[in-house]
Amino acid sequence: MKSIKWFILLVLFVAGSGNNAQAISQGENVKVIPVGKGPDALFLTPDEKFLYVANVEDSFISVIDTHRDQVVQTIDGTDYPWGFTRLNGTNLVAVSGWDKGIDIIDFTTHKIVRSKKFEVNLGGITSTHDGKTLFVVATNTNKVLKIDARSLEVLDEYPTGNGPDGVGISGDDTKLYVTNTKDGTIYIITIKTKKSHVIKTGGKPELIHSNKDRSRLFISNFFLNKVHILDTHTDKIVKEITGLDGPEEAVLSKSEQILFVVNFNNSKVYTYNANTYEKLPMEFQVGKKPIGIVSAANDSKIYVSNYGDNSVMVISNLNLSKARAMQTRTQKGPKILVKFKDTPQASQIQALEKQLGLKKVKVIPELRLVTFVVTGNRSLDEVLKACQKISYVEYAEPSQKYSIERNNSR
Repeated sequence: MKSIKWFILLVLFVAGSGNNAQAISQGENVKVIPVGKGPDALFLTPDEKFLYVANVEDSFISVIDTHRDQVVQTIDGTDYPWGFTRLNGTNLVAVSGWDKGIDIIDFTTHKIVRSKKFEVNLGGITSTHDGKTLFVVATNTNKVLKIDARSLEVLDEYPTGNGPDGVGISGDDTKLYVTNTKDGTIYIITIKTKKSHVIKTGGKPELIHSNKDRSRLFISNFFLNKVHILDTHTDKIVKEITGLDGPEEAVLSKSEQILFVVNFNNSKVYTYNANTYEKLPMEFQVGKKPIGIVSAANDSKIYVSNYGDNSVMVISNLNLSKARAMQTRTQKGPKILVKFKDTPQASQIQALEKQLGLKKVKVIPELRLVTFVVTGNRSLDEVLKACQKISYVEYAEPSQKYSIERNNSR
């Protein structure tokens, strides 16, 4: 297939005055690689030499040579490939197919070594640490199947909510996490007892990705425009990233210092500090209806699957550490304290950030207070005067430390 290569700027800084994004560099190298229909999930081989692309509306997997960044082969026979999971300790990757199949591929030869058809449509897939057991979503029967990775025989099954989609597993291989798109829930299933605990998120929770030790799961919620961050030790949502636009994959960089979030509706990838989950001043405009993302080459390169235009975009020569440094600098600006007339709404906070070049630092809802740092070109006095003209602001002043004494009497 012929690739289209652009040397254009797609890396944007959402910094400065808060109006238009500002370019940081002219050095990014952007390339678009045509693949099959409906590219979705991505799998990067451990040596990073090849990238597999699941073309969910086609009957093959595209194999991209990451040195040349072009398709060099297709793996045929996987109908509507959906998701990947590597079988740890082996040179094998398992692929679930919407058309009721699982294929095991040797990623050193790019050949299918064993396959099996089932009676149900299959979706999300994951595996245990030893690579011996698969768990795959049976989408039309509201179940997760436990499958022996060698024989591909079904060992057990677990009931889920309505419309299961993504599946994850805890670091100790004792619990499954399943998103249910039709009833807005996350099921936490103890594998040994089959007992379930349900988190009601609302919206449409979909895709699940994790950090390396699987202590944190990053779960996209398409309708609520959120990413839920779930701690697998406590089984609680410990943080939510908001302000998204149809989030699909939320994936950590190889260094686990950056969290990438793909936005299906606005065709952008946002970046976040993976420790604080603060948004970084770097984003990428990509192709139509993007879904999957993976980073490579020491986080100097990312691949994004574009479902809407049947392509994978490659952006290289990145300097993500520059974005983190820029975030640190912007947090050192003067701070202001804004008191709202009523409980601060997210839309009001975002409007102030955009209009006045601010960045939210802390919200104290009990006192209707929000602390901002001034990141734009306006002076502190100019920002304070502008705040006084906004209808929902009671007053604004240079920030001092406020705290709330809580009565913990029993």
